[in-house]
Amino acid sequence: MRISIDVMPKDAPGELIKAIEPIGDAGGNIITIIHRRDEKSEKGSLPVHLVFDIDSKAQLEKILERYKKENIKVIKVDEFRCFDEIVVGMIGHIMHTDLSETINSIESLGFCNVSDMQIEMPECGRESCAILQISIDTSKKDGCNLLMSKMKEIGEKKNIQVIESV
Repeated sequence: MRISIDVMPKDAPGELIKAIEPIGDAGGNIITIIHRRDEKSEKGSLPVHLVFDIDSKAQLEKILERYKKENIKVIKVDEFRCFDEIVVGMIGHIMHTDLSETINSIESLGFCNVSDMQIEMPECGRESCAILQISIDTSKKDGCNLLMSKMKEIGEKKNIQVIESV
């Protein structure tokens, strides 16, 4: 999961390191550091904005406990939902087997949505071809495999060939 946090360490040598170390010590990976030196508070603290990736809420709790121990004030904590994209092809009678129901089945998983779709529809009665771009929430463990299982289930039910792009 990706976390955005604003903290207020003191404006003194070594204090920025104190704001960063808890993240690394908890197994986090820092993405962004913005140290706002020109926004010093009346109490002599500076705002620092950090964005980092961690695997669990337990890691976040460990980081927050460490900030408390180090007397670093936490102003704001937000969790971002990050998405990966997967492209899936479908060949068969896509329109005749209720396309909206297919999309609803995919999105009912709760961690993904169809973000784009292209359909090639030849003359009436012939098979169609569709390319679906699907966004998957990266915080869902094994999301791609769960999505592809659902796609294969839909394909078997509707006699549609499903092809995952690599």
